[in-house]
Amino acid sequence: MNTINKVQLIGELKNTPELSVVNGLKIARFVVSTCDYYRVNGSMIMEHQWHNVVAMGQQASLVAQNFSKGDELILEGSIVRRKVSNGHKDAFTLTEVLVKNVLLPFAHRA
Repeated sequence: MNTINKVQLIGELKNTPELSVVNGLKIARFVVSTCDYYRVNGSMIMEHQWHNVVAMGQQASLVAQNFSKGDELILEGSIVRRKVSNGHKDAFTLTEVLVKNVLLPFAHRA
């Protein structure tokens, strides 16, 4: 059986991307909020999801130069999980979206 790990998000940046350089590689970290709408007993329900996102290399530069908090963002990527330690004995698994492609919404195109 073939499998695929692909994510497409259209959402709002909840923070300005934080750009850093690690071993010469540019990395941008940010949070994207999306909404799902559905009905329950005739009432419209809006459910927000917050996604931790990481962009690397050229995609990191593109995001850092063109987007800030509150902007709409369209991206494609994959889901990745990694173990994170808080410096003590506690460790947890962090789920993130690793960006493969960022699409500029119409308002951002020159």
